[in-house]
Amino acid sequence: MLSRKDIKKEAMPLDIQTKSVAGVLSFHHEFPTNGIHYLKFLFDVKKLPVDMIPYLGLLRSIFSYVDTEKHTYTELSNEIDRFTGGISGTVGVYQNVKAPDAMSVKFEIKCKTLYEQMPKAIALISEIIEGSKYDDYKRLYELIAEMKSRIQSNLSNSGSATATLRANSYFSKAALLKDKIGGIDFYREIVRLEKNFETEKASIASKLKRLATIIFRKENLMISSTCTQEEFQRLEPQIKEFNHHLSDQDFTFSPSELVCEKKNEGFMDASQVQYVVRAGSYADAGYGYVGAMRVVKTILSYEYLWIEVRVKGGAYGCGGSFGRMGAMNLSSYRDPNLEKTNEVFERTPEFLASFEADDKEMTKYVIGTVSEMDTPLTPALRGERSMTLYLCNLTIQDIQKERDEVLKVKAEDIRALAD
Repeated sequence: MLSRKDIKKEAMPLDIQTKSVAGVLSFHHEFPTNGIHYLKFLFDVKKLPVDMIPYLGLLRSIFSYVDTEKHTYTELSNEIDRFTGGISGTVGVYQNVKAPDAMSVKFEIKCKTLYEQMPKAIALISEIIEGSKYDDYKRLYELIAEMKSRIQSNLSNSGSATATLRANSYFSKAALLKDKIGGIDFYREIVRLEKNFETEKASIASKLKRLATIIFRKENLMISSTCTQEEFQRLEPQIKEFNHHLSDQDFTFSPSELVCEKKNEGFMDASQVQYVVRAGSYADAGYGYVGAMRVVKTILSYEYLWIEVRVKGGAYGCGGSFGRMGAMNLSSYRDPNLEKTNEVFERTPEFLASFEADDKEMTKYVIGTVSEMDTPLTPALRGERSMTLYLCNLTIQDIQKERDEVLKVKAEDIRALAD
């Protein structure tokens, strides 16, 4: 059997170099990528009025799927397929681990393409940013109707994640924001927009156009690039040209503060599978994150909860997790004995307080935990990891400290987390 000495001691490094390209703050993740350039434009989203937040999710979902000044959406799709491996929009929400109340929101445009096709890929992104026609009402309705069906299916198929996000939104502003741009709150808004489309279509198009103008500005831009050094050096003239398509218009608006509210809800779904989550914030109770929490997740998921909820209780699945920012979740799905499961959740502190395991057992838990931490990553995913950790203000020292704590964890460290 493996021992702790056999486990790699060093955390995976952060492969990130901060540079300036054509005056734009840029981050280079240098890897051999077999001739493929993974490029991401990140636009900072300043605080928006609450009624505009769902439109971030809508803009993300229709990005590159409407006509532009130069192409119909079908022609645009063909051009994207011809010259790239995909262009897509997404929204990233990043919490600062050193300042829990601070978070940044980025509208991210991702693309991957062969090195020689990057100028064409950037030109297509510029075209989408500058020339998208949000007032093509026929196409806009088609996209909203498709979105409604797709989100409904995704929320149902990812029931545990859906329930966890919603439960965390009761106490986490970051989770509340994510729910409003991609969770149950967002789905409800899309349902409303589809139902009232004829009376609201002009307002929808106007808000999308205004939001795009607010976001796609020079001052909001930063770049993440995963490629070789030689390819990165070729970006300068391409980014200079890209900047010409961004607005430098100034905006003033009155942001609204998100307010978390504990609701304790249930949602009906046609899947005939129930997903239940209890969540809370250990950070709000005054506790800080330690690496031993990752081991507790392994112990709960494959020991205590597995035996009590899955084996004895008959549920199809269960789990527990501790997020670095303070969120703690206990969950089960397809569970025929929810009342008993709730009692199991209530007894979790007792289990931890009386936890006993010899060094051999603890080593098994550590190995299971590290296997999750050391999942092999492609060059693209290593670049994503480094960028995410940077945006969350996590350093390699923070990552190494967590790993050291995991590798050294003892039974008494688990008992110490009972409170």
